[in-house]
Amino acid sequence: MLEVGTGFHPELTGRQNIFLNGGLLGMNRREIERKYEEIVDFSGVENYIDTPVKRYSSGMYVRLAFAVAAHLEPDILIVDEVLAVGDAEFQKKCLGKMDDVAHKDGRTILFVSHNMGMISSLCNRAILLDAGTAAWDGQVSEAINRYYNNGKSLPFAVDYSQVAAPPGDEYATLLEGCIEDKHGHATGEVEISEPFHIKMKYHLKLDVPVSPSANMHVYSSQGQAVFVTASERRLPVHKAGIYEATCAIPGNLLNNDTYSIGLALTFTHSGLHISFFERDALTINIREIMKDTLDDRRNGYSGAIPGAVRPKLDWVVKRLV
Repeated sequence: MLEVGTGFHPELTGRQNIFLNGGLLGMNRREIERKYEEIVDFSGVENYIDTPVKRYSSGMYVRLAFAVAAHLEPDILIVDEVLAVGDAEFQKKCLGKMDDVAHKDGRTILFVSHNMGMISSLCNRAILLDAGTAAWDGQVSEAINRYYNNGKSLPFAVDYSQVAAPPGDEYATLLEGCIEDKHGHATGEVEISEPFHIKMKYHLKLDVPVSPSANMHVYSSQGQAVFVTASERRLPVHKAGIYEATCAIPGNLLNNDTYSIGLALTFTHSGLHISFFERDALTINIREIMKDTLDDRRNGYSGAIPGAVRPKLDWVVKRLV
């Protein structure tokens, strides 16, 4: 499926185009007749099924076209950027249909897209293409990371302790950094509702009168600065030694996206001094699972939700009159 509606004739009615398009897609007449009621019901345009499609709105047109294509029964269905059709309710139907085809019917869907959130939700394996060749074949989270970093792997754990010149200066050096899930396991992907921890280990080389501040800078896949968080400066820590800073990120804060995390350490006892700042030290993919997209947690909406963050906040709605 490259483009829904290919082969539709504007002068023919919706009913006639179901048979025409179904035939072009490889269904015989008996198969189309058997699925006709399902197709019409899925499309939601039954009141206009005998109207020429040239009088349809663009939304009605693609709804009917996708409804025909969604009722094919191939062993392998290749879908190229055609799921973002119609309104929110119809997108939910489309996602549900794709999920049924893959999991209930046991057929293979090859989903081609630049929408990383959709790939993260739909797929259990990913192939990254670069100039027509397979640059990566494996875990979805790793493919997404490589997509955002020009084919290179982005780490969820780094170790500078064994390198000749670790990031830092005469004040401190960065030793390690990692992302851990709620169970304490290093990971590059968490579900959108799950908390995780960012850890940074550094070597403080000298005693200082005021403890340094560990900083973590979070960026979206588009390079947008999402937020910066820092440890308290006036902690009772100022002796030379090895330290570990841990920042807890709550669930339902970040959006369905891939984020890079910069690690930094700053001193303020004699003006502002940045000992080290590794801009893209770590990477985390925030994944929204399919069932959360299809159930009522989104109030019926299944499309992409804009924004670098997506906090789940407390609301109160009450009747005034």
